[in-house]
Amino acid sequence: MTGKSFRRIFLSSVITLMITFIIVVGVSQHYFVSTLTDDISVEAQYAAHGINLSGIQYLEGLDSSHRITLIGRDGSVLFDNQYDHDGLASHADRSEFLDALEHGSGSASRYSFTAARQYLYHAVRLDDGNVIRVSAAYRSPISLAVSLLIPLAAALLLMALLSYRLSRQLSRSIRRQAEAIDLDDPDNTINCPEMSPLLEKIHRLNSFIREHISQLSRKQEQFAVITENMSEGFIVVNRSREILSYNSSAIRILGSGLSAGHPTIDSLEGCEPLDSALAAALEGSHHEQTLDMDGATYRIIANPVYHNSDITGVVIVILDVTEKENLEQMRKEFTSNVSHELRTPLTAIRGASEMLSGGLVRPEDTARFIDTIHSESGRLMALIDDILRLSQLDEEGILPEKTEIDLYALSQSVAERLSVAAARQNVTVEVTGSRTIILGVPTMIEELVYNLCDNAIKYNQPEGSVNIRVGTLDGRSAVTVSDTGIGIGKEHMGRIFERFYRVDKSRSRALGGTGLGLSIVKHAAVRHNADIRVESEEGKGTTMTILF
Repeated sequence: MTGKSFRRIFLSSVITLMITFIIVVGVSQHYFVSTLTDDISVEAQYAAHGINLSGIQYLEGLDSSHRITLIGRDGSVLFDNQYDHDGLASHADRSEFLDALEHGSGSASRYSFTAARQYLYHAVRLDDGNVIRVSAAYRSPISLAVSLLIPLAAALLLMALLSYRLSRQLSRSIRRQAEAIDLDDPDNTINCPEMSPLLEKIHRLNSFIREHISQLSRKQEQFAVITENMSEGFIVVNRSREILSYNSSAIRILGSGLSAGHPTIDSLEGCEPLDSALAAALEGSHHEQTLDMDGATYRIIANPVYHNSDITGVVIVILDVTEKENLEQMRKEFTSNVSHELRTPLTAIRGASEMLSGGLVRPEDTARFIDTIHSESGRLMALIDDILRLSQLDEEGILPEKTEIDLYALSQSVAERLSVAAARQNVTVEVTGSRTIILGVPTMIEELVYNLCDNAIKYNQPEGSVNIRVGTLDGRSAVTVSDTGIGIGKEHMGRIFERFYRVDKSRSRALGGTGLGLSIVKHAAVRHNADIRVESEEGKGTTMTILF
């Protein structure tokens, strides 16, 4: 900074000195020439007057520092106080001589080859027609400037030293003032008028930066709020595969390894589908992969991010598609099960009817075949009714208007309807408890209790019992159906409410079960915001409780 200040100050000083020097030389030259012109003009007038009075003898006794020349009318030199007039050439062509002859006086300035100097001339015509001329030598501007070169060089050296000293002092002063500036609050830093433009600019720049940072902070907060409230995992990776951003859902899905500060996506172990999707996106294509982790299924979607046609990174979204996959699997299983369950009675009906129509059945066996057709068609109708009923329960529309239902009276009605089936199985059914009122859809609640009791009878032991208890449990209205049947193994407990799932398939089909009863119970309970509790031990019976 000192060097720059020195060069600028020194250059400014040199330019100023040169301009001043030129002006001084010009002004001095003009003043000197003007004064000298006046001097020789006056002296010429005096000389002319003296010659007119005393003749040429006047010149011989005249003591003058200027050159005085007497020129005849024909231009010949008659007298010269500095040179031998006999050896001087004719002055008939001199401009001042010619002007004096014509106008009485004349002046001129030119270089004299005789004296080898620059001269000023002034001539006056005498009474006898001759001309007296006074001349004086003077320095030209160039000569005057050359004579001042040494003082000029000394002045330049002095200014160089002064410039260096001033530049050092100035640079130090500027540095001190600059270092004293508080960039956060420049207005209250120093009181220096010279620094005011800089301080004003810093103030405006600070205001712009604060506003810009505020906008960026707001956008970052909005981005963080949006991504953190996403149930989907969200990861941003740059071109070098470095993790730039992620949300808590990504940590939940991929594990705590992501939050441990891994710099790149490559440091995450066991995520080959993620790495494959990322690699494809970095090549410029949209890519999707399926990731199975901890019993859940996720869909990884990777998209490249472009800037000026260049890929700068990848945005990865991880969707939890477990429920969708499970529903798709359930749909496939449901379709397969429905096809199988419908085919079984239809095959029996078709076989029996073909044998009857073909006359292949003995008369004494006809009743048995007709009974088979009747029972299988009934089973088929029951299956279709259950499927239709389950389809209705799946539709999450507005429930019919709820009314007050007496669970105790409804349970007694269900027990009475199932009395024939219970007698056939040699099972006793008992209803205990007290009058309990709930708000619900009567048909759904009746189906719920009916299916629980029907299963309790079908899967009971001979001479077993079914107890239906109605009352309150844990402060909630409840109905509990207990049986002394075959019970449910622990390995089946998590699937008993699935459609067409049977614990004992052979016994279910023999008893005419469709495998949809408990699915109907679950849907009816869900539509009434009820909870289901199941307690069972294989070979010792089952207890199911519905808490409203």
